Amino acid sequence: MNEEFQRLYGQLIREEIDTSQFLQELRPIGNYGEDLLAAMREQFDRQDWKNLGRLMWAVSLVPDHRFTPLLCELLDNHKYDAYLEALADSLMEIADETSVPCITRALNYRVYGDDGRHFNRTLMSALHKIGTPEAINGIQKASSGSDKLIRAHAEEFLSRLPGS
Repeated sequence: MNEEFQRLYGQLIREEIDTSQFLQELRPIGNYGEDLLAAMREQFDRQDWKNLGRLMWAVSLVPDHRFTPLLCELLDNHKYDAYLEALADSLMEIADETSVPCITRALNYRVYGDDGRHFNRTLMSALHKIGTPEAINGIQKASSGSDKLIRAHAEEFLSRLPGS
């Protein structure tokens, strides 16, 4: 157990520090991946989407495949717009090929207020980074979807592939 993580986590939940300060203070403390995953599961079980989202930003500091099942569960079943950007960033940093199906299913999801489709673009970036045939197929499916901007983002990623 990383005691420094536990201290910062308590401060975050009690709103004694904001997300930016939490992330800044996490950077130098060493290995806290297991503690972060346990804290995220705790907030998931409580259905405290606000604090789960705040914790999710820390995943990109310690990207690990252990987070993939929880992130995919959230992406598939608990779309809460406030944390979707952090979720997409986390999946992109982890680049776990087991996340391809859940990412592909979410490619056409519209996040309220995301007129530039940053969420969808980040998911495509994750697929591009993973780079498996299944991941590329997900981008290809998005390129024929109904949303013009999502199609344009998909076509851009497809044009970056070797041999395009």
